[in-house]
Amino acid sequence: MSAGEVIGQGVPLLTLVDTNDQWVVLNVTESYLNQFAIGQTFTGTIPALSSADKPYTKQFTVYATSTLSDFATWRPTNNDDGFDVRTFEVKARPSKPDARIRSGMSVVVRINPTPVNQNQE
Repeated sequence: MSAGEVIGQGVPLLTLVDTNDQWVVLNVTESYLNQFAIGQTFTGTIPALSSADKPYTKQFTVYATSTLSDFATWRPTNNDDGFDVRTFEVKARPSKPDARIRSGMSVVVRINPTPVNQNQE
């Protein structure tokens, strides 16, 4: 922005971010939801802060989960494929805020590849 520049209505001039109030949002199918219970911790890697020989990892703690709308439901392709699988939004905070982490950065989370099947007894 330069002195005398005309800015259109509704265009933000400044964005303030509180680096002490950080969170990450994950979309997780119900098959893996048991790995993200409220209060549970997991490790995430932040590619933007990683180097080739040293990944930058951070510990996160889950503080909220909620179901997503029907558009995020996985439907079986035929009646023999099983049941619908819903997707949930999981929100987590880093164990310690880090001023280097910025809004919009990606966090890579590895999960146990074997989902727990709710139909087993």
